[in-house]
Amino acid sequence: MPGWLAVALVLAFLYFIRDAVAPFVVAGVLAYILVPVVEAVCKRFRAPRGVVVLLLYAALVVAGAAFFLALEPMVARETQELVQNSPAILESLFTQTLGSEQVQLLGATVSARTVAAGLLAAARDALGRPTEALHVAEALVHGVFNVFLVLIVLFYLLLDWERLIAFAVRFVPAGHRERVGQLAARVHAILGRYIRGQVYLVMLMAAVTWVVLSPVFHLRFALPIALATGMLEVIPLVGPVVAATVAASVALTQGGPQFALGVVIFYTIARQAEDQIVMPLVVGRAVHLHPVATVLAVLCGGALAGILGMVLAVPAAATIAVLVDEVWPEAHLPAYDTDRPDQANVQH
Repeated sequence: MPGWLAVALVLAFLYFIRDAVAPFVVAGVLAYILVPVVEAVCKRFRAPRGVVVLLLYAALVVAGAAFFLALEPMVARETQELVQNSPAILESLFTQTLGSEQVQLLGATVSARTVAAGLLAAARDALGRPTEALHVAEALVHGVFNVFLVLIVLFYLLLDWERLIAFAVRFVPAGHRERVGQLAARVHAILGRYIRGQVYLVMLMAAVTWVVLSPVFHLRFALPIALATGMLEVIPLVGPVVAATVAASVALTQGGPQFALGVVIFYTIARQAEDQIVMPLVVGRAVHLHPVATVLAVLCGGALAGILGMVLAVPAAATIAVLVDEVWPEAHLPAYDTDRPDQANVQH
C-alpha cells in the first residue's frame, strides 16, 4: 500500500472517531507543553523520570487547588448574582438594544419583560424535562470522565515520551530519517513557541481584563468575564470577538450605551496592543500565516472538530505550511512590470 494512501486512511479513520480522540489530543498538547519541563528537571537533578512526573502532578494539583480556593468564593458569588438578576439583565439588554420597552412584532406589541420572561421560562422548561435533564447529566458525567482520561493519558505520555518518539521513528524509512528529523525540528520550533505564547497570552489577557473591568469600570461579573476573555484567546479570530461581545452586553445592561462603548474601546485597544506589541515579542514570526489562510484554517477546523478544531487550526496550518515549503520550495520569480505585458511570455 502506498504511503500516501495509508496516511489518508488513518486521517479518515481519525475524523470519524474525532469525538473519542479529543481527550487524547488535549493530553498530547499538554504533554507537548510539559515534556521540556520534565526533561529539564530530570537533567538538572538527575532524578528518575517517574518521580519527576509524580512531583509535577502534585505541584499542578496543589497550584490548581490553591487557585480554585482563592477565586471560588468570588466566582460563586458573582455567578449566583448573575443567575438571580438574569431576568432584569435580559430585560435591560432588550430595552437598550431596541430603544424602547415595547416592540412591534408581527403586528403584536411585545414588551422586553415578556421576551425576557419567555426566554428564561423556555430555558427552565428545557432543563426541567426528564429527557433534557438526562442529557445534561450525561454530558456532565462524560465531561468528568474525559478530564480523568486526559490526566491518565497525560501521565503516560510524560512518562514514555521518548519511547513513543522512538516508536514513531520506526515507521520512517532509514534513508529519509535525517531529512524527517530536520523537518520535525522546524515544526517543533514553530509549535513550541506558538503554544508557549498562547499560554502566556491567556494569563496576561485574563489578568489585564480583570484589572481594567473591575477597578476601572466597576463592571459587574468582571471576574468570570475576565477568565472567559483569557480562555477565549486560544480560539483565533472568533474568541476575542465573543469575549468583547459578552463584556459589552453586560456593560450595556449596567450603564447604557456610553458605558458599553467604553468597554468596547478597551477591548479594541487591548487587542491592538496584543497584535502589535505582545504577539511579536512572545510568538514573533514563528507562525507566519497570511490572514486569509488563518481565517480559512479556523473555519475548516471548526467544521471538522468544533471548538477543539478551531483551537488547533492555526498550529496545524503552520505545520502544513512548513511541509509545503519543504516539498515545494518557494520559487523566486522575477518582478513583473505591468507596463510591459510581453513579459508574460518569458520562460522561467
